[in-house]
Amino acid sequence: MCDTPAPPAGRFRAADTGYVLDMGTLAHSGPAAQLLKDPRAVQAYLGMN
Repeated sequence: MCDTPAPPAGRFRAADTGYVLDMGTLAHSGPAAQLLKDPRAVQAYLGMN
């Protein structure tokens, strides 16, 4: 994935597995469909509360 802001659904639909970094540290990883449903992963990816 890249660090360009984009809707997470668009990025994760193109991948089987997703990795979400927070300040350079792996915050979440797993099947892309699961990450889309995890509000903590989405929040970390978007950097919003």
